[in-house]
Amino acid sequence: INIYKMVSLYTSRDTKNVKVYCILMPQAYLYKGYEKIKTTHMKRWLELWKEADMIIEGDDKAQIGMRFSIYHLLNSAPYQNSNISYPARSLSGQDHRGSIFWDTEIFIAPFFIYTLPQVALNMLMYRYSTLQGARNKAKSMGFKGAYYAWESHETGDEKCHSIVFKNPRTGRMFISHFRDAQIHVSVDIAYCIRQYYDATSDMEFIRKYGAEMVSEIARFFASRVTYNKVKKLYMIKKVVGPDEYHELIDNNVFTNVMAKEAISIALTILKLLKQ
Repeated sequence: INIYKMVSLYTSRDTKNVKVYCILMPQAYLYKGYEKIKTTHMKRWLELWKEADMIIEGDDKAQIGMRFSIYHLLNSAPYQNSNISYPARSLSGQDHRGSIFWDTEIFIAPFFIYTLPQVALNMLMYRYSTLQGARNKAKSMGFKGAYYAWESHETGDEKCHSIVFKNPRTGRMFISHFRDAQIHVSVDIAYCIRQYYDATSDMEFIRKYGAEMVSEIARFFASRVTYNKVKKLYMIKKVVGPDEYHELIDNNVFTNVMAKEAISIALTILKLLKQ
């Protein structure tokens, strides 16, 4: 027995007539027939694998693991839309509620930069569309430039709550500093922009969008640092590093090095623009 089930999924981003499309499209696919739909489906996946596959010789387990990961990366990518990005848990898992985190630019986007750069561009354009939200956050905390949301949705305004966790012993909720102290999220975006440009030489993106983002990120870090007159150097105090388990520490290595990198990237891009 063969059972064929046709399902269509549309949102208000795709059409104003969501209900009509959801009703009509399965009927249209049924009319085409399963074999034609399957052929189209397979052709698309073959195109993606041709661009994105990575072959490991001599280690079958590693090859399976690699392709398992690639499949999930390809499965949830924003191919057609630059107003959305790649959530931390892809299309599965309720824990992060579909939010966009720093994971996108550091762990996910590089894969697409070197395989399907248009997808990486869509992710970066999402960050540009949420730049005002990042400016709003920086201003609300007394800083200049753009401090991107730790947990970002449509507008880029911060969606991460200050009170997230419960003490397992007492049952009382307590404050976490994810939203206000994990400042490295901004420089992660600047770093991704630099990676994208190095791989693609897409100067049009830099001129129209990237330079503005990177400049605002650099302005944020320049306003966030504290100058130590005794040691005669700049410090970044009270942050949460990428490990997330040490809160409000001074001079986290990753954050400090990447903050310097963000300013360096901004200066390099400004030089490019002048040229």
